[in-house]
Amino acid sequence: MNEKMLKAIMKEQGFTQEMLAERVGVDRSTLNRKIRGHHKGFSLQEACQVGYALQMTRGQMTEVFFANFDT
Repeated sequence: MNEKMLKAIMKEQGFTQEMLAERVGVDRSTLNRKIRGHHKGFSLQEACQVGYALQMTRGQMTEVFFANFDT
């Protein structure tokens, strides 16, 4: 999870954590924990909802959510 990039995209799109949490359907504190890595992370559905809400490209989504994914 690339927290820094996600926060930059949120800022660029004018989203607060509260606004994004509402779009994804989670509590703001839960979203905060997921972003900061203090939770199990985003489900695939949540990652897609975040990407859609923030109008992220496929490349941005890959970099944000799967950059540390080992195959």
